[in-house]
Amino acid sequence: MPNTSDNVKIILGTGAFGQDTGPKAIESMTTVEEAREAIDLFKSYGHNELDTARNYGRGASEELLGHMNLGEQGILVNTKVHPRVPGGFNAENVCARMQESLKALQTEKVHVYFLHAPDAATPLEETLKAINHLYEHAFFEKFGISNYSTADVRKILSICDKKKYIRPTVYQGNYNALGRAAESDGLFSLLRENGMAFHAFSPLGAGLLSGKFKSKDDMDKDEFGRSQVVLRQIYKKWFSHGTYFEALKVLNRAAEKHKMSTVEIALRWIRYHSALSAEHGDAVILGFSTKTQLEQSLNYVDAGKLPDELAEVANSLWDLAEDERPSHAFLEGIMPGTIKSDSGADTAS
Repeated sequence: MPNTSDNVKIILGTGAFGQDTGPKAIESMTTVEEAREAIDLFKSYGHNELDTARNYGRGASEELLGHMNLGEQGILVNTKVHPRVPGGFNAENVCARMQESLKALQTEKVHVYFLHAPDAATPLEETLKAINHLYEHAFFEKFGISNYSTADVRKILSICDKKKYIRPTVYQGNYNALGRAAESDGLFSLLRENGMAFHAFSPLGAGLLSGKFKSKDDMDKDEFGRSQVVLRQIYKKWFSHGTYFEALKVLNRAAEKHKMSTVEIALRWIRYHSALSAEHGDAVILGFSTKTQLEQSLNYVDAGKLPDELAEVANSLWDLAEDERPSHAFLEGIMPGTIKSDSGADTAS
């Protein structure tokens, strides 16, 4: 099925681009040639938007992308700034990180510039004023926020309106068949009311929907073991509960019956059966670790709607795992040494 404006947009996640940092590394594309091959494959399916971040590969993800003349190819690049430490979103740091990203990407502006995670140690007003300053200097086209609670999104919108700053028009958050808090806690409603799109990361639930993990013990191995320490802690906090594995048993039985992989079910569900909407500019961010895996995922998201029975099973997973539902705000209340956000929720430092 060709990519059209009637389908939810697909964005390429470039967390796998970066410098190899040893056996526990999550970066798996370490050369410009490898990264270019992946992007060329992505383009061949009719897609043209990439997602990166200043901290991916400790800056190497942006640097790899910077060698590819992406703007000349009509490719849009979104990047994110992370506070790194409490107080990291002061005006000086926000502006400095922007310049670092532009230099690494070898470009004069990016498409969407995201605040990657909350920084409770810096007043939102200061951070948003700095973002507005960057926008007035044409360093980015759209403003996005990621991993903020629904209450904090509402507060950000209020401040931007009051101060006449650029409003965020994109939210990036966790969303998949096992993680649908964005639907239940009012985030989607708030975004729709304010003309904001949702970019969904982790469509496979950090790999839990890949079919590799049958029990909690499996989470100490394979992909969960390859992740960075902090990410591994987050994933385990979210997905190491028995209710998830009971839900996965239901999914696995349905997948076997229809001779379809759980990966295909998860990716077709999120593009064609979830609350995401092409009309509102929503998107699915596809992560990957190999070119073969990327090609498989691209074929899956183009395969159209699921058979009714499989769609019903995928829709039921959220209810089956209701005892331990992960937040759409990836870092909320999980990382060690958390600090309080403006909404009162614990957020990562």
